[in-house]
Amino acid sequence: MGDKWSGRQTLIVMVASTAIGFFCWLFGLFGLWLVLGNAGISVDYWAMIEALSAAVTVAAVIGGGFLAYRQLAEGASSRYMEVADRLFGELNSAENIEARNSAPV
Repeated sequence: MGDKWSGRQTLIVMVASTAIGFFCWLFGLFGLWLVLGNAGISVDYWAMIEALSAAVTVAAVIGGGFLAYRQLAEGASSRYMEVADRLFGELNSAENIEARNSAPV
């Protein structure tokens, strides 16, 4: 892949996978609607699509929000660790150790 893999190809892959997922979702719900209809349960197809899609969307938003929260918390923790590591390295540098040892008590 390397240099030939451009942003346009990434966009095409994302759009294609989204479209494939969308149509699989619709056909899967159509199959569920057929099964429910054969079982004698009367369900409006479009209302079923709307309700189940809303539920999946809510789950995706909550999951994405939780993931973003975890990433931000990890980033903040990592930043504090970098500051502490830099301070530790500076305090334990050879010059600072020598300065502390030669300072009058």
